[in-house]
Amino acid sequence: GADTENMELQKLKTVHIPTELYEYGEIQSLDFSSVPIGEISEDILKLKNLSELILYGTYLDIGYIEKTLCKMKSLRKLDIRHCTWTEDQVEKIQASNPELTIIRDLEEEDCRDCYVVYHDTFISFHSEQQVQDFIDSTPLHLRYMVKTKEDLKKKTKH
Repeated sequence: GADTENMELQKLKTVHIPTELYEYGEIQSLDFSSVPIGEISEDILKLKNLSELILYGTYLDIGYIEKTLCKMKSLRKLDIRHCTWTEDQVEKIQASNPELTIIRDLEEEDCRDCYVVYHDTFISFHSEQQVQDFIDSTPLHLRYMVKTKEDLKKKTKH
């Protein structure tokens, strides 16, 4: 259908990430939101301070970088919404880095104990403390948009 055609078009129009980028070792955050990147070089491992990698809307196949992501111990936030991934790949990445928060598309089968829904985004955590830290880091005027598991349970009971 149309989604398949869009993904095929995305593959044709991929953007090459300049290798020079990986020479800036002090980079803490990379945001490739909606940039149709085809792959990420293993050179990204040179970015020892990288704590946030946003791949939202890149339609990147996580399989291409799964092993690299598993080696990125400094990474604390990974946004893979609108990327191609399997539950097994996400679990491997998460297991390799328990401190990592993975933000991904909301799926019906998501049933982890520690999570929030922020806008239309499902964010899973490994502990209630991480959930609370996320809520605390959200600006006060936006906190009403964060829904915890308990909030969602209350909503379905009414």
